[in-house]
Amino acid sequence: MTNPINEARERVLDVAESLFMERGYTSVKLKHIADELGMKQASLYYHAPGGKEELFVAVMARNFERQKLGIKKAIQSVGDNWEAQLRQAAYWILSQPPMNFTRMINSDMPAISPHHAQHLMDLSYQAIFYPLQQIFEAGHAAGLIHYRDIFVITGSFLGLISDLVTYKEKFMQAPISLHEMADQLIDMVLNGLKPR
Repeated sequence: MTNPINEARERVLDVAESLFMERGYTSVKLKHIADELGMKQASLYYHAPGGKEELFVAVMARNFERQKLGIKKAIQSVGDNWEAQLRQAAYWILSQPPMNFTRMINSDMPAISPHHAQHLMDLSYQAIFYPLQQIFEAGHAAGLIHYRDIFVITGSFLGLISDLVTYKEKFMQAPISLHEMADQLIDMVLNGLKPR
């Protein structure tokens, strides 16, 4: 038997997540969330007594936990092959609603308390950045790739992969899947653009 209170909270979190991911923290008002849910704004305080910031932190923490588990499962599904792990991690990221990391860092995080911002940045690092970093480090340790700075390569890769969804939706004319786009991007990162 399911708990109606938990179901109601999950519904609030689902709607809030959808709006926060689409518009960003600063653009979403509690009224928008309440309207989408068909409830009074005051009712949201039952689920988030601390208001919009508490709701945002709960939504993002839940999102990062889902990302962490999904990426881990994707990576483990292909064994120790670091290149296959990179592909599966990219496919997982592309299977999720797009996260606008630039907006998060430049707009969302400065709008919340420093404590909450740091907490969410730590969660995002552990959930998404660190697993990718470990994959690149494995390729480097095996002598298969070279890089100067692990943070530059990992951050650049994450930024490029994350933007593929938006690029495909807004600019692509040719029918190409996100997986094909990810494969081309990974090939470019691993093999460069020079003729072979």
